[in-house]
Amino acid sequence: MLLIALDKKDHLPAYRQIARRIEKLIETEAIGEGDILPPTRRLARQLNVSRYTVYCAYQELWARGFLVSTPGSYSRVRARAAGVRIGRSEHEVSTTTPVDRLIDLGAYRLDEGLFPMRDLRRALQRVSRDENASLLHYGDPQGYLPLRETIASRLCSHSIPAGPENILITNGALHGLDLAFRLLAREGGRIIVEEPTFKGALSLSRLHGVTPIGVPLREDGMDEVVLRKRLGQRGLRFLFIIPSFQNPSGITTSQERRERILSLCEWRGLPVVEDAFEEEMSYFGSVVLPLKSMDRTGAVLSLGTFSKVLFPGLRIGWIAADRCRIEKLCAIRKLSDDGGNTMMQATMNELCLSGSYQKHLELVNKVYARRMRAVLESLSCHIPPEKATWTRPCGGYLVWLTLESTSMSEAELRSRLRAQGVDAEPGSGCFPKAPARLHLRLSISTHTEEVLREGIRRLGKALEMA
Repeated sequence: MLLIALDKKDHLPAYRQIARRIEKLIETEAIGEGDILPPTRRLARQLNVSRYTVYCAYQELWARGFLVSTPGSYSRVRARAAGVRIGRSEHEVSTTTPVDRLIDLGAYRLDEGLFPMRDLRRALQRVSRDENASLLHYGDPQGYLPLRETIASRLCSHSIPAGPENILITNGALHGLDLAFRLLAREGGRIIVEEPTFKGALSLSRLHGVTPIGVPLREDGMDEVVLRKRLGQRGLRFLFIIPSFQNPSGITTSQERRERILSLCEWRGLPVVEDAFEEEMSYFGSVVLPLKSMDRTGAVLSLGTFSKVLFPGLRIGWIAADRCRIEKLCAIRKLSDDGGNTMMQATMNELCLSGSYQKHLELVNKVYARRMRAVLESLSCHIPPEKATWTRPCGGYLVWLTLESTSMSEAELRSRLRAQGVDAEPGSGCFPKAPARLHLRLSISTHTEEVLREGIRRLGKALEMA
């Protein structure tokens, strides 16, 4: 039995009181790694609260990395890396990360502790039990129809009018982008990209023999003066844009600028490929509508994925476009691929219909909002503006840091970072041409708040010597 009590005079909600008291028991090792917490029903009776209150407390502890869930609805105390105290709030940080442990702030891997394994197992079991053997045959190259219907419904909630005929299921967003290149690009042609941009788009450009033409990013999106000049060039095939929480900068293109960019492309007759891979990972501020929601002429192909919210190995994404383009994309896909994993597509559909995906989305948004705040606060604390500037994303996983003045090479910068026990992703690979300044891409996706704060402290120390 957990010996905890609630204080009716405490200003904190009951679920947070429960979470704080269990956290203290874990920190003081009164309960140890692997110990099973009481079922929600039993603890609710003990504390004279609703079962949902206890459930919310467990979810809070899970989101902060203290618990893992296992089949059978049990929650256990999570095993933690030696020397790292996880889940502490900004006012309780006591850094114990070993000095000799490298903190890779560039790591762009989702936190395994947040993977919804129990929900995934349940969805797989339901699909295996309820569906027939047709899921084990080659599927529809356009994708599992019920999942296309579900995606279309979700897009409608984002003001994008779509039916299942407007959806093509892909093996992740990068596969969707490759299909868009194969449909729209021609060897020797050109595409317009943001500067900086997603490295995968630059790699695909080289693969398809296409030249990327950069347009600098400002605080609220592409520089429209430069964009107008680029639109006058010959051989343009499409514009590639990541309007929300851009990779690598984290910048969100404003509503007004989105409208003007789309209007310019429609005037030029230029297709737009919109990568909306993190569209739902919004933490702060108001939500901005996708470009596809403003599309009046069918100019926009919108890419999405579940992989960046659930787990990368899922490999389920989609393209939303007008019916004619979807049919052409399906024909292109058939040349090399008979379709994706129908069983996993059916499982993904079950996760959506059961509410598990939405619940998980809400959870990770809370977790990553805290991590983003921790990074932005730490940057302000440890890095003076004369040394570097950085973006202030309102969602997503990435922050873009630009060194103000330095004579160092990128290799020398990384050497200094590693000497302080920290590393980050260099930014030069995100430009069509070598940039004039040094940039670093920082990711919040992998580490806890405490480790991120310690990593930024080390980063600041390295830049002091630059």
